[in-house]
Amino acid sequence: MTFYSCIKEILNWLYTLSGIAVTLTIFIGIKQVRHMQKDSADNLYRQSIDKAVEYITRFSEITLPALKDYQAKIANKNPKTWSKKSEYSFEVSDEERELLYKIDIIEIGKLGIFKIINELEILSIGVNTGMINDETVFGCIGKLFCEAVESTYDAICYFRVVENAGLFNNIEKLYKEWRPKFEDIISTITVDIGV
Repeated sequence: MTFYSCIKEILNWLYTLSGIAVTLTIFIGIKQVRHMQKDSADNLYRQSIDKAVEYITRFSEITLPALKDYQAKIANKNPKTWSKKSEYSFEVSDEERELLYKIDIIEIGKLGIFKIINELEILSIGVNTGMINDETVFGCIGKLFCEAVESTYDAICYFRVVENAGLFNNIEKLYKEWRPKFEDIISTITVDIGV
């Protein structure tokens, strides 16, 4: 064996070993990427659960007391509202449109309905965008959310007819997704305007 052939043989072995090392590095890198993806998915899931708990707490501390207060005040003051007896479709007919204009929106606004609707919209945005874990929120406050929407339905429709048809789309989307899952929701108090 000559010096040249000996170096050539050593270089061939080094080339083979480097190929094996690169292959192992790629294999380990792929495993690391998969592990990081799983960790990332787990972190996102945990964060969505944390956000769900945060929003459930917010709903129970802000929205529910405001809703109960609103319902008590509306029962006592009897402002003109629109009692919707049929399905809550968020589609307003011409006949219903006329009834909406008779709602005393300023009076029911003073009773706290705007705060309730805004809180429902915030919750809906979080759930619809996936920032909040849907299953957790649904299991804890899904029925209460639907009841709150039905309780504020007249004001939501008023704003969609009078102001902008695109208002509160997130509430509508989430309500239509969750409401069919509850057959026994008792519609909350609204006072009929006598039409």
